[in-house]
Amino acid sequence: MFFCCASKETASPQVEAVTAQNVMNLPKGDVPQGAQEKVADTTVEEPKYEEPAAEAPRVEEPTVEEPKSSGLNIGFQTIGREKVNATFTKRPLGFSFKLSAPLSVTKVTPGGQADSLGVVPGMEIIDVQGQAICGVDGKCVMETLKAESANLPEA
Repeated sequence: MFFCCASKETASPQVEAVTAQNVMNLPKGDVPQGAQEKVADTTVEEPKYEEPAAEAPRVEEPTVEEPKSSGLNIGFQTIGREKVNATFTKRPLGFSFKLSAPLSVTKVTPGGQADSLGVVPGMEIIDVQGQAICGVDGKCVMETLKAESANLPEA
């Protein structure tokens, strides 16, 4: 807001733009004539603080669990010391292994899933679902394989 004040003291009218803020900050004697009455009638309001609108409660989007994998991943080591990964997608797995270290495959069912994945007698089981089994008891590995394959469909 601003006021225009004309001075009658000179022969030609002078116009001076005076803002309410400028007039408020001037010493009383420096306020242009006629402006003081206008300023006196002007009320400067403090800015009002408004509480922010309450936000709507956030609705958590349901989380979709990724399927663990499409099967049971078993890592084998060949007789030539190469690592071979086999992903079993159904039961039965189609192989047997000895329960003492090293956990070597002792039998593969001909035409079974292990056979089709290239598992052969003499290979050693070295990991299950990416977890190394070195030093793990054979019975524990057997229980892990049973538990991990429980969700696989039967052939």
